[in-house]
Amino acid sequence: MSKLEITKAIFYEVKSLGKDLISSNERTYDSAEKQYYQILTEFYAENGDMLSPHDYEISKRDYEYFLKLIELVASRLEAEKNRRALLH
Repeated sequence: MSKLEITKAIFYEVKSLGKDLISSNERTYDSAEKQYYQILTEFYAENGDMLSPHDYEISKRDYEYFLKLIELVASRLEAEKNRRALLH
């Protein structure tokens, strides 16, 4: 699986956590929050060259911001893929 495909899969995984991150059920929320932070931390570790520490800190508190960052990384990866295709 390419980095672009992985990034797109992460987007959908995070998006699927959205309803659980606003759940009034404490167990559901806690579980979703734990998953969210794990995904965020791994995503930042993998893509830290495209993201700032500030992006990471905001994403800890802002789910929508993180989704936009994932889309931004996917767009950059798509652009790189297209540039490489043009060069070959």
